[in-house]
Amino acid sequence: MKKHTEHRHPNRRKHHERRGEELGPPNGWRERRLSVERRLPVVQENVVSEAEWFRRLARFITKKRAMEKAELEALAITATKDQSPH
Repeated sequence: MKKHTEHRHPNRRKHHERRGEELGPPNGWRERRLSVERRLPVVQENVVSEAEWFRRLARFITKKRAMEKAELEALAITATKDQSPH
């Protein structure tokens, strides 16, 4: 059995970066889009009153504290199970 010691590409990470150049798709590949369209993000601004902002912030903080409390309780339960004699 022949031992394979030589690789085609010794370090596959050291290759030519194609993204910096406009060469189109690789040879043998066709473009799937019929026409080129720029993909621009669409930004929409939501108007939120100061009162609504504080309500949302309070709701977020309440949920976060509840999650942290549940995590601490789960850790405490696990710790007491580990310390109890079997």
